[in-house]
Amino acid sequence: MSREIRFRAYHKRNNKIYEVIQIDFENEVALLGNIEIEDNKNFYAKFEDIELLQNTWITDISGNDIYEGDIVYQTSPILGRGDFEITGEVKFIEGSWWIENAPNAMLLFNEINENEIVGNKYV
Repeated sequence: MSREIRFRAYHKRNNKIYEVIQIDFENEVALLGNIEIEDNKNFYAKFEDIELLQNTWITDISGNDIYEGDIVYQTSPILGRGDFEITGEVKFIEGSWWIENAPNAMLLFNEINENEIVGNKYV
């Protein structure tokens, strides 16, 4: 079984998020492309200059892909108690994607939650 693994990268020096086109583990570089359509110049960045942000394969209510490091607002109906709300950073914890806002955390996905990306921890 194989599946595509997608990443974005936060570039620490210029404070921007880029699409990851290719990762070269041997030379510790990644080929990055600008997410913004008007600037499609690709360039290599050293691992030490970037933070890789993995795609969760979950989309928000607008159909946008949710990535590690995104800030997500989630509402979840709790039977008999109304809605539970949390806003926090998407993290991979113990084999699952979570929305963390210490000391609270909620699973990013279940069938009744609604998620909305409201930002990213880097920008």
